[in-house]
Amino acid sequence: MLFRSPVTRRSAGQLTAATGMFFGKALIASDIPSLENYVIPGQTGILVPPGDPRALAQAINGFLKEEELVGFMGKNGQALEGEYRRLARNSLVDCLASLFRDRRLEG
Repeated sequence: MLFRSPVTRRSAGQLTAATGMFFGKALIASDIPSLENYVIPGQTGILVPPGDPRALAQAINGFLKEEELVGFMGKNGQALEGEYRRLARNSLVDCLASLFRDRRLEG
């Protein structure tokens, strides 16, 4: 199973990509800067040039023929998304702890 993101704008699509990764889906996405940390070619999915329907069709057809590779990319993406979530949670906890510590020092 694959997850295709139709985003072609310069700064969009991260939530869509992260959702697909959370569910273990290999990604096909436009090659735009905002998705470079999500779609690692050959590891979590495939990037296609924005606005290139032929490249998109080729990527989809390739996925349909390579079931094992798609499964591999989906599992990799799911693991990467879990790591991103863990890092974000730890960063939030660190930020809140710092904020409360600074408040206590002020008061």
